[in-house]
Amino acid sequence: MKSNFNKYPVVQVRKTEEECLVGWEAIAQELKQAIQSKKSAKTILVVDCYQGTFEPDLLNSLLLFLQPEKVFLANSYLLPEEEILQL
Repeated sequence: MKSNFNKYPVVQVRKTEEECLVGWEAIAQELKQAIQSKKSAKTILVVDCYQGTFEPDLLNSLLLFLQPEKVFLANSYLLPEEEILQL
């Protein structure tokens, strides 16, 4: 079976400020605006990353600028390898 996993993902963007954000603060501001535009009492934001993403940098920056009420990290809920092998 052939995998459809893209080892070299690319997102084509135009070279305009409206379509390409630079820096964590700008990215967080865009996310805040999107969240506020929903006018919802509760919003859930999910961030999924490719392997190789500097997740600690991403997490620290989003925590600093978005100041979420709760954060759940999926890898905190993984079973240890030994337990998985016993299943």
